[in-house]
Amino acid sequence: MTPTVEEFKVNYWTSEQVTELFAALSIAQQNIMGASKDATNPHFGSKYADLASVWDACRKPLTEQGFAVLQPVTADGPKVTITTLLAHKSGQWISAELTMTAEKPTPQGIGSAITYGRRYGLCAMVGISPEDDDGNAASDVSGRAKRAQAEVVETKTAKVPPKEPKSQLFDALKAFADMKKALGEKPYYYVLSANGFHKSNEITDETTTRSVYKQMVGVKKLVDAAANGEVLDGMNASLFAVLPDSSIAAIQREMRNKLAAAFGTEVGPQEFDEMRAASATNWEFVGKVRDALAEYNAKLGA
Repeated sequence: MTPTVEEFKVNYWTSEQVTELFAALSIAQQNIMGASKDATNPHFGSKYADLASVWDACRKPLTEQGFAVLQPVTADGPKVTITTLLAHKSGQWISAELTMTAEKPTPQGIGSAITYGRRYGLCAMVGISPEDDDGNAASDVSGRAKRAQAEVVETKTAKVPPKEPKSQLFDALKAFADMKKALGEKPYYYVLSANGFHKSNEITDETTTRSVYKQMVGVKKLVDAAANGEVLDGMNASLFAVLPDSSIAAIQREMRNKLAAAFGTEVGPQEFDEMRAASATNWEFVGKVRDALAEYNAKLGA
Protein backbone atom coordinates (compact mmCIF):
# COMPACT_ATOMS: atom_id res chain seq x y z
CA MET A 1 0.00 0.00 0.00
CA THR A 2 1.77 3.13 -1.17
CA PRO A 3 0.76 6.80 -1.48
CA THR A 4 -0.01 8.35 -4.86
CA VAL A 5 1.01 11.71 -6.29
CA GLU A 6 -2.61 12.83 -6.54
CA GLU A 7 -1.92 15.06 -3.51
CA PHE A 8 1.65 15.88 -2.57
CA LYS A 9 2.41 19.34 -1.14
CA VAL A 10 4.75 20.84 1.46
CA ASN A 11 4.31 23.86 3.72
CA TYR A 12 6.90 25.06 6.24
CA TRP A 13 7.27 27.54 9.12
CA THR A 14 10.04 28.70 11.47
CA SER A 15 10.43 30.40 14.82
CA GLU A 16 11.07 34.15 14.76
CA GLN A 17 14.80 33.59 15.30
CA VAL A 18 16.70 30.68 13.72
CA THR A 19 20.35 31.75 14.00
CA GLU A 20 21.32 29.26 16.72
CA LEU A 21 19.29 26.50 15.10
CA PHE A 22 20.99 26.87 11.72
CA ALA A 23 24.45 27.12 13.32
CA ALA A 24 23.87 23.88 15.25
CA LEU A 25 22.31 22.17 12.22
CA SER A 26 25.35 23.01 10.07
CA ILE A 27 27.55 21.19 12.61
CA ALA A 28 25.17 18.23 12.86
CA GLN A 29 25.08 17.86 9.08
CA GLN A 30 28.85 17.43 9.03
CA ASN A 31 28.28 14.13 10.87
CA ILE A 32 25.05 12.99 9.21
CA MET A 33 25.82 10.11 6.87
CA GLY A 34 23.87 8.74 3.92
CA ALA A 35 21.13 6.35 5.00
CA SER A 36 22.11 2.76 4.21
CA LYS A 37 20.01 0.58 1.94
CA ASP A 38 18.60 -2.07 4.26
CA ALA A 39 15.10 -2.69 2.87
CA THR A 40 13.95 -4.32 -0.37
CA ASN A 41 11.38 -2.90 -2.79
CA PRO A 42 8.92 -5.78 -3.41
CA HIS A 43 8.15 -4.55 -6.96
CA PHE A 44 11.73 -4.15 -8.20
CA GLY A 45 13.77 -6.29 -5.82
CA SER A 46 16.02 -3.25 -5.36
CA LYS A 47 17.41 -1.97 -2.08
CA TYR A 48 16.39 1.33 -0.44
CA ALA A 49 16.77 3.13 2.89
CA ASP A 50 13.78 2.59 5.18
CA LEU A 51 12.63 4.85 8.03
CA ALA A 52 14.77 3.07 10.64
CA SER A 53 17.87 3.53 8.48
CA VAL A 54 17.11 7.23 7.99
CA TRP A 55 16.80 7.66 11.77
CA ASP A 56 20.09 5.80 12.33
CA ALA A 57 21.82 8.19 9.93
CA CYS A 58 20.88 11.33 11.87
CA ARG A 59 19.81 10.51 15.44
CA LYS A 60 23.23 10.83 17.14
CA PRO A 61 24.44 14.00 15.29
CA LEU A 62 21.12 15.75 15.97
CA THR A 63 21.05 14.74 19.63
CA GLU A 64 24.65 15.89 20.17
CA GLN A 65 23.73 19.36 18.89
CA GLY A 66 20.62 19.65 21.07
CA PHE A 67 17.89 18.78 18.54
CA ALA A 68 14.63 16.90 19.01
CA VAL A 69 12.40 15.70 16.16
CA LEU A 70 8.62 15.34 16.37
CA GLN A 71 6.42 13.95 13.58
CA PRO A 72 2.72 14.22 14.52
CA VAL A 73 0.19 12.98 11.96
CA THR A 74 -3.33 14.03 10.98
CA ALA A 75 -5.62 12.30 8.50
CA ASP A 76 -8.73 13.18 6.49
CA GLY A 77 -9.92 10.02 4.82
CA PRO A 78 -7.13 8.78 2.54
CA LYS A 79 -5.28 12.09 2.84
CA VAL A 80 -2.58 12.19 5.50
CA THR A 81 -0.47 15.12 6.67
CA ILE A 82 2.85 14.49 8.38
CA THR A 83 4.37 17.45 10.25
CA THR A 84 8.13 17.23 10.82
CA LEU A 85 9.21 19.58 13.63
CA LEU A 86 12.93 20.14 14.22
CA ALA A 87 13.28 21.77 17.65
CA HIS A 88 16.56 23.10 19.06
CA LYS A 89 17.46 23.41 22.75
CA SER A 90 17.66 27.20 22.24
CA GLY A 91 13.88 27.23 21.75
CA GLN A 92 14.21 27.89 18.02
CA TRP A 93 12.42 25.57 15.60
CA ILE A 94 11.50 24.84 12.00
CA SER A 95 8.63 22.68 10.82
CA ALA A 96 7.22 21.42 7.54
CA GLU A 97 4.01 19.66 6.54
CA LEU A 98 3.92 16.95 3.90
CA THR A 99 0.43 16.04 2.62
CA MET A 100 -0.31 13.10 0.34
CA THR A 101 -3.09 10.67 -0.56
CA ALA A 102 -2.84 6.99 0.31
CA GLU A 103 -3.20 4.51 -2.54
CA LYS A 104 -6.06 2.80 -0.72
CA PRO A 105 -8.23 4.10 2.18
CA THR A 106 -7.41 1.10 4.38
CA PRO A 107 -5.44 0.97 7.66
CA GLN A 108 -2.56 -0.61 5.76
CA GLY A 109 -2.70 2.03 3.02
CA ILE A 110 -2.86 4.92 5.50
CA GLY A 111 -0.02 3.39 7.55
CA SER A 112 2.17 3.06 4.47
CA ALA A 113 1.54 6.69 3.51
CA ILE A 114 2.45 7.83 7.04
CA THR A 115 5.70 5.84 7.04
CA TYR A 116 6.55 7.14 3.58
CA GLY A 117 5.83 10.74 4.63
CA ARG A 118 7.85 10.46 7.85
CA ARG A 119 10.82 9.06 5.96
CA TYR A 120 10.88 11.74 3.28
CA GLY A 121 9.92 14.54 5.67
CA LEU A 122 12.89 13.73 7.92
CA CYS A 123 15.29 13.34 4.97
CA ALA A 124 14.28 16.71 3.55
CA MET A 125 14.40 18.47 6.93
CA VAL A 126 17.95 17.52 7.94
CA GLY A 127 19.55 16.86 4.56
CA ILE A 128 19.86 13.06 4.43
CA SER A 129 20.63 11.50 1.05
CA PRO A 130 19.59 7.85 1.00
CA GLU A 131 21.90 5.65 -1.03
CA ASP A 132 18.90 4.38 -3.01
CA ASP A 133 15.17 5.00 -3.22
CA ASP A 134 11.96 3.10 -3.88
CA GLY A 135 10.76 5.38 -6.68
CA ASN A 136 7.72 3.20 -7.19
CA ALA A 137 6.37 4.19 -3.76
CA ALA A 138 5.41 7.68 -4.98
CA SER A 139 3.04 6.65 -7.77
CA ASP A 140 0.66 3.96 -9.00
CA VAL A 141 2.67 2.49 -11.88
CA SER A 142 1.20 0.13 -14.45
CA GLY A 143 2.48 -3.43 -14.71
CA ARG A 144 4.30 -2.68 -17.97
CA ALA A 145 5.99 0.38 -16.48
CA LYS A 146 6.99 -1.63 -13.43
CA ARG A 147 8.70 -4.22 -15.61
CA ALA A 148 10.46 -1.54 -17.64
CA GLN A 149 11.69 0.24 -14.52
CA ALA A 150 12.82 -3.06 -13.02
CA GLU A 151 14.94 -3.68 -16.14
CA VAL A 152 16.57 -0.26 -15.69
CA VAL A 153 17.36 -1.04 -12.05
CA GLU A 154 18.78 -4.40 -13.09
CA THR A 155 20.99 -2.76 -15.73
CA LYS A 156 22.24 -0.11 -13.29
CA THR A 157 23.03 -2.81 -10.74
CA ALA A 158 25.06 -4.72 -13.28
CA LYS A 159 27.11 -1.61 -14.12
CA VAL A 160 27.92 -0.50 -10.59
CA PRO A 161 31.70 0.08 -10.56
CA PRO A 162 33.81 -1.87 -8.07
CA LYS A 163 34.87 -0.26 -4.83
CA GLU A 164 37.87 2.00 -5.05
CA PRO A 165 41.15 0.18 -4.37
CA LYS A 166 43.10 0.78 -1.19
CA SER A 167 45.58 2.94 -3.12
CA GLN A 168 42.87 5.60 -3.48
CA LEU A 169 42.17 5.44 0.25
CA PHE A 170 45.92 5.97 0.79
CA ASP A 171 45.67 9.16 -1.29
CA ALA A 172 42.93 10.33 1.06
CA LEU A 173 45.16 9.64 4.05
CA LYS A 174 47.87 11.72 2.40
CA ALA A 175 45.29 14.50 2.19
CA PHE A 176 44.81 14.09 5.96
CA ALA A 177 48.54 14.60 6.47
CA ASP A 178 48.39 17.84 4.47
CA MET A 179 45.32 18.95 6.43
CA LYS A 180 47.09 18.27 9.72
CA LYS A 181 49.84 20.72 8.75
CA ALA A 182 47.36 23.35 7.56
CA LEU A 183 44.92 22.97 10.46
CA GLY A 184 47.27 22.44 13.38
CA GLU A 185 47.47 19.37 15.60
CA LYS A 186 44.89 20.26 18.24
CA PRO A 187 42.01 21.16 15.85
CA TYR A 188 42.99 18.18 13.65
CA TYR A 189 42.75 15.69 16.50
CA TYR A 190 39.62 17.47 17.76
CA VAL A 191 37.80 16.43 14.55
CA LEU A 192 39.18 12.88 14.65
CA SER A 193 38.17 12.48 18.30
CA ALA A 194 34.67 13.81 17.59
CA ASN A 195 34.30 10.93 15.12
CA GLY A 196 35.69 8.29 17.50
CA PHE A 197 39.21 8.00 16.06
CA HIS A 198 42.67 8.61 17.50
CA LYS A 199 44.53 8.54 14.18
CA SER A 200 43.46 8.94 10.55
CA ASN A 201 44.79 5.47 9.61
CA GLU A 202 42.10 3.97 11.84
CA ILE A 203 39.51 4.98 9.22
CA THR A 204 38.97 1.97 6.98
CA ASP A 205 36.21 2.97 4.54
CA GLU A 206 35.91 5.63 1.87
CA THR A 207 32.60 7.10 3.04
CA THR A 208 33.88 7.86 6.53
CA THR A 209 37.18 9.14 5.13
CA ARG A 210 35.40 11.69 2.95
CA SER A 211 33.03 12.71 5.74
CA VAL A 212 35.80 13.34 8.29
CA TYR A 213 37.92 15.22 5.76
CA LYS A 214 34.92 17.40 4.84
CA GLN A 215 34.47 18.24 8.53
CA MET A 216 38.12 19.25 8.74
CA VAL A 217 37.67 21.63 5.80
CA GLY A 218 34.76 23.27 7.65
CA VAL A 219 36.73 23.50 10.89
CA LYS A 220 39.67 25.07 9.04
CA LYS A 221 37.42 27.97 7.99
CA LEU A 222 36.54 28.57 11.64
CA VAL A 223 40.16 28.27 12.78
CA ASP A 224 41.42 30.62 10.05
CA ALA A 225 38.78 33.19 11.01
CA ALA A 226 39.77 32.91 14.69
CA ALA A 227 43.42 33.61 13.77
CA ASN A 228 42.19 36.94 12.37
CA GLY A 229 40.20 37.74 15.50
CA GLU A 230 36.80 36.63 14.16
CA VAL A 231 34.37 34.21 15.82
CA LEU A 232 32.10 32.76 13.14
CA ASP A 233 28.78 30.98 13.65
CA GLY A 234 29.61 27.30 14.05
CA MET A 235 32.37 27.85 16.60
CA ASN A 236 31.66 26.05 19.87
CA ALA A 237 33.28 25.75 23.28
CA SER A 238 35.07 22.46 22.46
CA LEU A 239 36.68 23.78 19.30
CA PHE A 240 37.46 27.14 20.94
CA ALA A 241 39.35 25.28 23.67
CA VAL A 242 41.85 23.84 21.16
CA LEU A 243 42.64 27.14 19.42
CA PRO A 244 46.25 28.35 19.76
CA ASP A 245 46.98 31.14 22.25
CA SER A 246 47.73 33.52 19.38
CA SER A 247 44.16 33.11 18.08
CA ILE A 248 42.67 33.68 21.54
CA ALA A 249 44.77 36.85 21.84
CA ALA A 250 43.67 38.02 18.37
CA ILE A 251 40.00 37.44 19.25
CA GLN A 252 40.33 39.38 22.50
CA ARG A 253 42.03 42.31 20.74
CA GLU A 254 39.24 42.41 18.20
CA MET A 255 36.61 42.21 20.97
CA ARG A 256 38.26 45.14 22.79
CA ASN A 257 38.33 47.20 19.58
CA LYS A 258 34.67 46.46 18.85
CA LEU A 259 33.60 47.44 22.37
CA ALA A 260 35.61 50.65 22.13
CA ALA A 261 33.99 51.46 18.79
CA ALA A 262 30.51 50.73 20.13
CA PHE A 263 30.64 52.31 23.60
CA GLY A 264 33.45 54.82 23.16
CA THR A 265 37.13 54.72 24.01
CA GLU A 266 36.43 55.64 27.64
CA VAL A 267 33.69 53.10 28.31
CA GLY A 268 34.48 50.23 25.92
CA PRO A 269 37.80 49.09 27.47
CA GLN A 270 36.22 49.23 30.92
CA GLU A 271 33.32 47.05 29.74
CA PHE A 272 35.89 44.68 28.22
CA ASP A 273 37.81 44.32 31.51
CA GLU A 274 34.65 43.90 33.58
CA MET A 275 33.22 41.18 31.33
CA ARG A 276 36.52 39.32 31.19
CA ALA A 277 36.86 39.42 34.99
CA ALA A 278 33.31 38.12 35.40
CA SER A 279 33.82 35.20 32.99
CA ALA A 280 34.97 31.78 34.15
CA THR A 281 36.40 30.88 30.72
CA ASN A 282 37.54 32.65 27.57
CA TRP A 283 34.60 31.12 25.70
CA GLU A 284 32.12 32.49 28.25
CA PHE A 285 33.79 35.90 27.86
CA VAL A 286 33.39 35.76 24.07
CA GLY A 287 29.70 34.98 24.49
CA LYS A 288 29.17 37.94 26.82
CA VAL A 289 30.89 40.37 24.46
CA ARG A 290 28.93 39.09 21.45
CA ASP A 291 25.67 39.42 23.39
CA ALA A 292 26.56 42.99 24.44
CA LEU A 293 27.39 43.98 20.86
CA ALA A 294 24.22 42.35 19.54
CA GLU A 295 22.13 44.25 22.10
CA TYR A 296 23.89 47.51 21.20
CA ASN A 297 23.29 46.99 17.47
CA ALA A 298 19.66 46.10 18.10
CA LYS A 299 19.14 49.39 19.91
CA LEU A 300 20.73 51.27 17.01
CA GLY A 301 18.35 49.60 14.60
CA ALA A 302 15.28 50.23 16.76
